[in-house]
Amino acid sequence: TNDALTSAKTLNGMLKDMLSLAKMESNVPLNREKIDLAEMTSVVCNSFKEQCLVKKINIIKDLQTLYVEMERRDCERLLANLIENGIKYNVDDGWVRVSLDADHKYFYITVADSGMGIPEDSIERIFERFYRVDKSHSKEIGGTGLGLAIVEAAIQQHRGWVKADDSPLGGLRLTIWLPLYKRT
Repeated sequence: TNDALTSAKTLNGMLKDMLSLAKMESNVPLNREKIDLAEMTSVVCNSFKEQCLVKKINIIKDLQTLYVEMERRDCERLLANLIENGIKYNVDDGWVRVSLDADHKYFYITVADSGMGIPEDSIERIFERFYRVDKSHSKEIGGTGLGLAIVEAAIQQHRGWVKADDSPLGGLRLTIWLPLYKRT
């Protein structure tokens, strides 16, 4: 039945997320490679076309070519989690803005949205496993409650950090700092 299938998919997703977190938190050596972050960000954004059409969300990309040295799967996963959250927790006819920028040492990924935002007393908790700001809508929104915990673990594993705050135009803004790819 549909309920059993939905439950099985939810459990499968949670198992995959827990395994990802366990791997990131262990001392397993990383398989880092040079990644064109603008190219990967575009591919990940395009993978959400259907969800964007349903909610009439516009993804705005402000990307410059930057290279990062990361494990490919971690990079894809953190971008997907950030963009998916921007879509899921947004209003119909809203927007998600994905920006890439850099200075001489770090690159910055910023994902801001026009969604409902997060109360100030919850902002520091959104990176906790299974934490949900609005528990009453968690079943209809879906997910495992591990997305931002995975983002934070991946960032820390790659010597970076992440910060959440209110977007100046409404909604939530997440900013990630990671070391730039070092040319050898």
